[in-house]
Amino acid sequence: MQTQIAAIVVDVNLLRTDLRVVAERSVATEKQVTCMQSEMDTLKASVAILEAKTHKLEAAVEDAEDRDHPKMSTKPHMTAKLRNVMRNLHFVDVWREMYPSSRVFSRYTPTHGAYSRLDRFLLDNDGSLDVR
Repeated sequence: MQTQIAAIVVDVNLLRTDLRVVAERSVATEKQVTCMQSEMDTLKASVAILEAKTHKLEAAVEDAEDRDHPKMSTKPHMTAKLRNVMRNLHFVDVWREMYPSSRVFSRYTPTHGAYSRLDRFLLDNDGSLDVR
């Protein structure tokens, strides 16, 4: 299985265009194109799961190590669901894997005077890749 990188923002239409160009130029066999389409559909589904309004995603992905204000509200049931989806799709948060106790933040909320780490770099890891 090939390793894929998923991001919260992906232009799936651009991927479709690139796939058509490969198919039209006969660079790939029909089997390879079918495989690429399958991989693209998987990526599209994965991205669709991760797409959310920032405030909803923030509530779902923040763990204690990803925020600096203990009173900031989190939604444990959403966090659990997201972790379950990530586990089922073999996604790992590369940053958290490499720096398990690091407290680096990417967002400041002036209303609460708090920092949090919203960005996620997720890697589809089937167990054959050591991200450390």
